[in-house]
Amino acid sequence: MSDPRCTVRSVTNSHKTVFLVEAQAYEPLLHAALLAVTAAADGDEVHAMFFFGALSALARGRLDAATPRDAQVPERRRALNLPSIDDLFAQARQLGARLYACDTHLRLAAVDATELTGRIDEVISLPTFWKLTREARVIAI
Repeated sequence: MSDPRCTVRSVTNSHKTVFLVEAQAYEPLLHAALLAVTAAADGDEVHAMFFFGALSALARGRLDAATPRDAQVPERRRALNLPSIDDLFAQARQLGARLYACDTHLRLAAVDATELTGRIDEVISLPTFWKLTREARVIAI
């Protein structure tokens, strides 16, 4: 059964993937990070915009400290030798993915852009980000 909080808009033959990351629970953040690194490793042009709780957690550099819905998932991730959520997004960036924060959402989340130094590639406006979604596979998590 699909999660109504996670939606995908697919564009035929698209090699651009855009992630809208707003969830603040551990599992969706891990899911977004795994998908982002996978898409980047597969050669997709990857863009991820962080909003609300995800943006606040990213600013603290502690995506991996998010509260899990299932307390066993973080331990299972470690047992599988999977990198932390923060490290997965860093790996995605090393593979060419670009991470963004929205200037308006920074203010909504009471986050100073300097808190994101080294964690994102750029602070951009929603209209600028919206243009990136053209001809893209869009995944909202």
